Amino acid sequence: GPDRGVSLIELLTVMAILGIVLALAIPAAGQLMKASGMANAGDQVLAALSTARQTAMARNRTVEVRFYKLTEATDPAGARFHAMQSFVLEPGPQGTTTNAAGRIVSLPSTTYLIDTPTLSSLLDASVSGRQTGATLAHALPGVGLNYEAAAFRFFPDGSTSLTSTNPLFVTIVSANTPDTTSDVPANFATVVVQPANGKAKLHRP
Repeated sequence: GPDRGVSLIELLTVMAILGIVLALAIPAAGQLMKASGMANAGDQVLAALSTARQTAMARNRTVEVRFYKLTEATDPAGARFHAMQSFVLEPGPQGTTTNAAGRIVSLPSTTYLIDTPTLSSLLDASVSGRQTGATLAHALPGVGLNYEAAAFRFFPDGSTSLTSTNPLFVTIVSANTPDTTSDVPANFATVVVQPANGKAKLHRP
């Protein structure tokens, strides 16, 4: 009749179909989140570099960009390049003061900037140097002075302190990519900087 209940077999069939749909959807959703995190991270790095360059030109000041290598609670892999920040160098009677030009830009937890010269030439110690938090005397939230920084500067004409004649770049990879990888992974984003004019571009596969 019309008020017949749902049989056990029908219920089990529906549950089995739902199970299959979920089994297929969850990995796809995971991939989508990773891809979305990668796109966001690429946009964040590009925007931070472009803003630093524009700040240098608009304010007629030198602006230093620091990439922070630190250990995040969510990352068991140890210290990695997870964040960046810009500073305006203000000349004054007592010497130059370094003032933060904005908040720290933290990449999505599913991504980081890989620290191998073949994939991130901009982070190579011979290119951008390495300084400790203690040397910079600038404490960061959550880690204090327990970090390393790679840095370069934008000058008021938009050019950079980078001496390379070739474009330099940083590559964003997913958090499960080992920091020793020198081959380009399947999913990545690369931000390229032209040392001569400071212009940056984002490349994705």
